[in-house]
Amino acid sequence: MVHHSDSHDIPVTQIDGLRVTSAARTAADTLRSRRLPHGTALVDQALRSGVLSKRQLLDELSTQRRWVGRPRALAAVALGDPRRETWLESYSFVALYERGVPMPIPQMNMYDDQRNFVGRVDGLDPEKGIFFEADGHDKYFLDMNPTTSPEESALRRLHQEKQRHGRIERLGLRGVRWTSDEILNKAERVASRVMEVVREPIPEIRGYAGWEGELRRLPFEVERSGVDLHSIRTRRRRRAA
Repeated sequence: MVHHSDSHDIPVTQIDGLRVTSAARTAADTLRSRRLPHGTALVDQALRSGVLSKRQLLDELSTQRRWVGRPRALAAVALGDPRRETWLESYSFVALYERGVPMPIPQMNMYDDQRNFVGRVDGLDPEKGIFFEADGHDKYFLDMNPTTSPEESALRRLHQEKQRHGRIERLGLRGVRWTSDEILNKAERVASRVMEVVREPIPEIRGYAGWEGELRRLPFEVERSGVDLHSIRTRRRRRAA
């Protein structure tokens, strides 16, 4: 892949005797050239693993002023959140955010009225009482072993997921699920399903969510970071013209 580069010196390092661009430079170049959901997933992974910090990414992007794709790269850094546990969660939440779905809070623990733990959800909209589940295929085969076939593992996991989903819904929360194939190929359809639920009246909720070290009764409001997607799209159209 060919990347645009001005006169800024390219930072390099060595891996197994080969000269390569630094982690920060490689990430910055990738963020500028990929779509926002892909870029944010990369940021999340870098933050989770400790390979890079937001400060390091921003410092690198500060040397790339007026480079093609920089606004999109800055948006990916702004949306980055290491609490998301998988690439699918990161990609999904940003792909839906691009289509008007409020950005959910990732990996939230849910509790019943007696403050007993009920389950952990991939994402939660605490204002609307909606939980989100991005279903990857791999988790359904985690129980495979010499005595458990892939089919048995999948059936067991599906049964457990159905029970957990039901327990969370009995709190009064509403859930929306999707698979990796759906979010990659039919993101608009997934976003429409979510927005249908968002527009419904909020039912009575009989539960809590763990938030900032305490249990908060649902629903509740939180401040969430966002980016100006219109600005990114406008700059892209201007360059294309």
